Amino acid sequence: NSKASALSQMADAFRGYGIEFSISESAVREIARLAMMQGTGARGLVTTIESIFRDLKYELPSSGVGHFFVDEELVRDPDAGLEHILSRQSAAMASGTAVLDEQTPAPAGTDRHEPLATPGDNGEGPATMRNAKIDKGGASSG
Repeated sequence: NSKASALSQMADAFRGYGIEFSISESAVREIARLAMMQGTGARGLVTTIESIFRDLKYELPSSGVGHFFVDEELVRDPDAGLEHILSRQSAAMASGTAVLDEQTPAPAGTDRHEPLATPGDNGEGPATMRNAKIDKGGASSG
């Protein structure tokens, strides 16, 4: 369907720069909600996805980030989400630690503890868009 296709196309664009992302179920629902508000069908979905990921696509390839997590907060405020990812990456690099993997869960009670699972990962971690397919109900399948 168009939702899976639009997200998969965005994942392919990031993958071209060596970057993967994981996305939570609530983030997928928020993207769908925002797109529905535009009232333009699949075009609204594509426009919504492009606007959320636009600055991430331009800034992350040169940042050293190899993976990031898309939650509902990032969908609602992509600028703050980008700033958060870049500041954590900068701190990791300054401290001499390995390149930050944004897959690390946020504190308890946040959206990041509800990752979208794909078959084969047994729900143990966020799905990468490499294998995720989103159905009409927002659930994943492989």
